[in-house]
Amino acid sequence: MTSLIESLIGDPLFRQDAQRILPVRRPLPERPRDLLEVFSAMGGEASRISLLRSLDLRDATPGWLIFVALNRWPTMAELRALEGEYDARKHLSALIFSVEFRRLLAQRILTAYPEKVRLLYVRIPRCAGSHFLATARLMHPVFADEIAAPTPRPGPAFFPMLGLLLARFLSTRTVMLEQPRLAPYYRPPAFAAPEAGSMPSPSLPPSSMPPPSLPWTMELPPYRAGDRLFTIVRDPEAIILSQVNAIVEALRARAADEPAGITRWRNRLGGLPEDADAQAWVPVARQVLAAFADADPICHALGDGTTQGALEACAVTNIEIADLSRYDEWITRTWETRTPPPAVASPVVLPREALTAAELDRLAALTAQDRPLYARIRAALDGAELSSIKGLQLL
Repeated sequence: MTSLIESLIGDPLFRQDAQRILPVRRPLPERPRDLLEVFSAMGGEASRISLLRSLDLRDATPGWLIFVALNRWPTMAELRALEGEYDARKHLSALIFSVEFRRLLAQRILTAYPEKVRLLYVRIPRCAGSHFLATARLMHPVFADEIAAPTPRPGPAFFPMLGLLLARFLSTRTVMLEQPRLAPYYRPPAFAAPEAGSMPSPSLPPSSMPPPSLPWTMELPPYRAGDRLFTIVRDPEAIILSQVNAIVEALRARAADEPAGITRWRNRLGGLPEDADAQAWVPVARQVLAAFADADPICHALGDGTTQGALEACAVTNIEIADLSRYDEWITRTWETRTPPPAVASPVVLPREALTAAELDRLAALTAQDRPLYARIRAALDGAELSSIKGLQLL
C-alpha cells in the first residue's frame, strides 16, 4: 500500500525526473578520490553490490566512469564496445573488477590523498617485520599485500579490505606502505650520463631507459619531502640462519595452504622426516643452508646488492635505520607507544653454535657484502648512542 508521502513524491529510486536528488544515494563521483571515498564509507561492508546500490548513476557516461575508476581517458575500442543501450551499473561493475583497477592501486590511492604523510617501510626479512606491522596497525592505516602489490590478487576479501583501509583515512593523517626493497621508491635516471645543464626527460619510452642502477633519483610519488623512509636491520648472518630455520619450521608444519616457495623446497629436498622431533630435522636444515641462495639481504633491500651501492642509496635517501638490538627503545621513542609485547621467538632447529666450519664459511659467503655495511651501521649507532640513525651518518 502506497503511503501519502510516496503518493506525493513518487518512488525516489525510479522517478524519471533527472533533476531530482535521490535521498538514499550518493551523487555521481566526479574524481577518482570520490569513488575511493565511497569505499571508505562502506568500510568492511564494501562490495560490488553495495557500491552500485549506493551511487546515483543516472547521468553517468562511459568516459566519466573510466575517469573516476581508472583516472584516464577512454579508448576508442572501449567506446565501440559500449555502443547501444548504455548500462552504467554493468560498466562500473566491470571496471572495478578489472585488472587495471587493481594494478598500481596503492600508487593511485596515494596520489588521490596527497595530504597524507607517507610512512615508507623497507622490510628486510627476519627483522621483526610482523611484530612491527602489528604494532603500527594500531596507530596507522597500513596497506596490506593484497592492495599494495603491483597487481593485487583478486579474492572475496579484496573490497572489504580496501574499504577498511580507506575508512581509517578519515581519522589519521598518515598512511604506511611496506616494500621489500628501497628501489620502488626510486627510478633510474633517464640518461646514464646527461649533458651539463640538461634535464632527464620523463617522457622517454621504456626501451630507451637504462636498466635500474645506482644512483637513483627520487620518484614522485610515492617518496616526497616530509614522508618518512625507514627500515629495521639485524646481524646479517643471523638473518640468513633465521631464514633457514623458518623454512624448516614451515616444512615441519605441513600446512595444507603452505606458500609456493615452501612447496618448492619440499619438492627439491624430498624424503623429509616423518618424525616431528626437531633433532630429526637438523640434517634438513643443513641441506637448506647449503642450497640457500638469497645472499646479502640487507644490501639487496637497500641498494644494488653491494656494500657501496647500499651506502650510496642510504645516503641519497637519508633513510632511517633501526637495529634489532635497539628495537624496543626505537619503537617506544620513535612511534610514541608503550613497549609492545615481545615478539614470539621462532623455533630454532639449527643454532649457530651447531654449525660446522664449512657451514660457518658458507654463512660468511652469503653475507660478504652485508657484513661491512652492518658494521658501519653498528658503529654509527654506538657512536651516536641513539636507537636509530640516518643514512647520511654512514658516510
